[in-house]
Amino acid sequence: MGIIYTAGPYRPGHGRTVADNIAVARKVAIELWRMGHFALCPHLNTANFEEDAELPDEYYLDGDLKALARCDAVVMLPTWTESEGAKGEHDYALARGIPIYYYPDLPGLHPVEVRYPEQTECFIANMFRGYRIYLKRNHDYSPANIKGTGTIGVVVRLWDKMARIMNLSGFELDINQSAFTEPKKAQSEPLEDAYLDLQNYANIGQVSYQGKWGR
Repeated sequence: MGIIYTAGPYRPGHGRTVADNIAVARKVAIELWRMGHFALCPHLNTANFEEDAELPDEYYLDGDLKALARCDAVVMLPTWTESEGAKGEHDYALARGIPIYYYPDLPGLHPVEVRYPEQTECFIANMFRGYRIYLKRNHDYSPANIKGTGTIGVVVRLWDKMARIMNLSGFELDINQSAFTEPKKAQSEPLEDAYLDLQNYANIGQVSYQGKWGR
């Protein structure tokens, strides 16, 4: 099951009302659900909020982009080019490598997810678990721990985790020789945590390389 975002006009225009636009989005979302996907339909998520919430459009648009970032694909609804918001969502997905489909073309279920459902669910769970750990630790350390040491600091942390994983897995690290031995039982944090830290430091390295760390 993929999480598929639907993008198209919401505001009235070109002879269509808000209700008309919601109805189109709802129809496509139902099609996606019937195919086995989870359809994320912002038209229904905030339907008619403008009548009571009194929030600027930018508030919803920014929230929609955050949701889109966590999706597996986006389906552009008919007449999406008539909406500035939908065009922004299209550009956002394009820049981040999120697959884009143009209705009536719809994404099928990914063969890896179909064949290995537990594997893919575990993969996703680990990614988001790592993200939550990153939030907690960055709150305590601040971005200064990486900004102060740069690439060298990232590499040292990555190697530290790799050495721990290799050692606990039975790869004996020695200055003079290397050999496989029996796996060892961790005495402090479990091996699983080392893998999560390795995942996070690899991501931190990417963020730093892209010039976004601490910004």
